[in-house]
Amino acid sequence: MNTSCCLLDSTTATLEGFDHAEVADSMDCLGMHISVDDIVIHDKMFGRVCACVSELGTFLVIVEALHKVADVSKHFMRCQCTGQLRVWRALELEQGYVWMFHPDGIVDVVC
Repeated sequence: MNTSCCLLDSTTATLEGFDHAEVADSMDCLGMHISVDDIVIHDKMFGRVCACVSELGTFLVIVEALHKVADVSKHFMRCQCTGQLRVWRALELEQGYVWMFHPDGIVDVVC
């Protein structure tokens, strides 16, 4: 069991079809606080956190994948929400520093 991550919500929900999964809005993983609507990075891919999950000691995030539209500068990019959900291991994530959601589904990310 991995003890370097934990769900932070006092109340969790179950994930239908996954008997051992608990779902929450936030978690702590290696000192990184991850919450719904945060932007995270996994293997050069970007995602918007939709849920934090613990299943049998493995900590995961469900994200909406983002598609990079443009590199504005070395550390600033513009992304588009895709509607596609992915599951990433929390221990493999980096966090975007600053992000801003636009009404048209565009997300500006500084990383």
